[in-house]
Amino acid sequence: FNVHEAYSRMTLEVIGETAFETKISQNEIDNDANILNRAVRDIFVNMQSPYGPIELMLSNFPSLTHVIGALVNSMPPKGVRSYKELREYTKQLVEERRQLGTSGQGDFIELLLNAKDKDTGKTLDAAEIMDTCVIFLLAGYETTATTLGYATYCLAQEPQVEERLHQEIVQAFGKGNVPATNEDMKKLDYAGNVINESLRMYPPAAMFSRVPDHDVELGGHHIPGKRDHIIYNS
Repeated sequence: FNVHEAYSRMTLEVIGETAFETKISQNEIDNDANILNRAVRDIFVNMQSPYGPIELMLSNFPSLTHVIGALVNSMPPKGVRSYKELREYTKQLVEERRQLGTSGQGDFIELLLNAKDKDTGKTLDAAEIMDTCVIFLLAGYETTATTLGYATYCLAQEPQVEERLHQEIVQAFGKGNVPATNEDMKKLDYAGNVINESLRMYPPAAMFSRVPDHDVELGGHHIPGKRDHIIYNS
């Protein structure tokens, strides 16, 4: 049983519905019939290829997809070209939502369509909404699935922690199949600790930055304060 694969499917389902108001069935994922699943999978697989640096650049600046369109089109069908497919898919969704109006569901696209600058009253244009949706999807998909996978691994190593977490969940939700609310989630303090400790031990991002308040000596190395430091995970 591949727990990371299971969490990846669940994460894509959640993001698809909350961000794009698109229901993605397990059957679609299994048969590679959904463009979100297909594009995201190919993008992350291609991260390990020689095109990885281009992938990383596009994941942070999706608008560059049309700027370097000739380069993107010259790439293999999988990987980098998936960015173009993903942006086109998102563009279609945004145009449809503009025409249909708000649904009242409060999904991510609807929030972006309704967003206004508090000073100027300016709304986001289509390109800004598309880019934000693509970044939201890519940032929340793999990292969340990886975090849940490592959290599950950690719980398997510590049965007493798993039991305490289980008791907290039962106390918050009961044993029935009851939908969770925001208020219910606030009761899961121990669950938050479990996730935070998993993130500390196994951070899903390849690198992150920190700015020390003051100079620090760490492992025989001098770390200057008030300066941004990039930390790479090995």
